Amino acid sequence: MANPGIPLTRDEALRRVDAFLPSAAGAYARLRNKDKGRGGHVHVSQLSAALRRRLVSEEEVVNALLARYGLVPAE
Repeated sequence: MANPGIPLTRDEALRRVDAFLPSAAGAYARLRNKDKGRGGHVHVSQLSAALRRRLVSEEEVVNALLARYGLVPAE
């Protein structure tokens, strides 16, 4: 992800969702628990702060994943 900062607006959070989608299916499942050091977390969504602050909902993220990949690859 290009901007590792905390998204402060809904628009920033939605851009973060869109940026995460291309690597969400395969790379996320394989690499999410690998620590590559500061700035190296390109295989995780970094959406926790936006979700916690309700800038985007879990449902919106899941729906975006399902729309892009369908059910089986998204699992």
